Amino acid sequence: MSRLVPIFLFVPLAIAGVALAQPLPPLPPLPPLKAGPAASATAKLDVKGPILLRVSAISTDIDVVGGAARQVKAVLSDAEFGLRLVDHGDRVDLVFESGEGAPPGHEGRLHIEVPPGSHVEISTVASDVHVENVGGNVRVRSTSGDLHVRGAASVEALLISGEASLEDVRGEVRLRTVSGDARVVQSGGAASHLEFGSTSGDLDWKGACGAGCRIEARTTSGDVGLALAPSSSFELHFVSHSGDLDDRLGVSVLDAEHGKHGAGQVRARIGKAEGLVECQTFSGDLDLRKR
Repeated sequence: MSRLVPIFLFVPLAIAGVALAQPLPPLPPLPPLKAGPAASATAKLDVKGPILLRVSAISTDIDVVGGAARQVKAVLSDAEFGLRLVDHGDRVDLVFESGEGAPPGHEGRLHIEVPPGSHVEISTVASDVHVENVGGNVRVRSTSGDLHVRGAASVEALLISGEASLEDVRGEVRLRTVSGDARVVQSGGAASHLEFGSTSGDLDWKGACGAGCRIEARTTSGDVGLALAPSSSFELHFVSHSGDLDDRLGVSVLDAEHGKHGAGQVRARIGKAEGLVECQTFSGDLDLRKR
């Protein structure tokens, strides 16, 4: 019985006089792992009372809470750069100081304490933002980070793909999203003010709507859910290309029109129609229910 003999093929370094490309150089070694606790930095600033805080970051997660009455305190952890607080009178800017390697504001977690009643303005690319019990107005611009606010006078936010959770907002809420869902709880009584616009994000809203109230929601494919207090009194205008109205509140329909492909509009009211709810969707549904 014959044996199989392995055959080794040798490829010449040059074929027909054409030299083969030289091999790629080896990759540089990775930097050594850092040992010991993560770096941190702290900044404090004495103030006369409530201030306007401004922060601009790349991807550093940000927490802002109500703190001492006459001091702003910032603590940055898990980051290789520093920070400082710049006093402009009634406004305080938080400034990241350059570290080694990547630009500042790209890593770590930032915790800031402000006097109660302070206002907050934050601009970020990919940071998660938490604002709790500051008492003043909150304005946020973000590309992909989530937003959580509790205990604010008003909220204005623009989010590209982040989700929003807003609770105990006493005044106006103005919110724009592209693909992020929003959960909003307004606690300012019957005169709630909401402006919501989204491409594909859903809205889940809870509150009361009576005299002085205006709820305005516009979506492309996102659904709108409104959970209203039993004392609510408003007129409803709902327009949609293919969305449905699910009424679990018991509104009285004043006028309804139905077009092709499910398009139509509904005008209805509940109580004395003291407030106004306007909802327009392309394919999103409107759900009305009791809170």
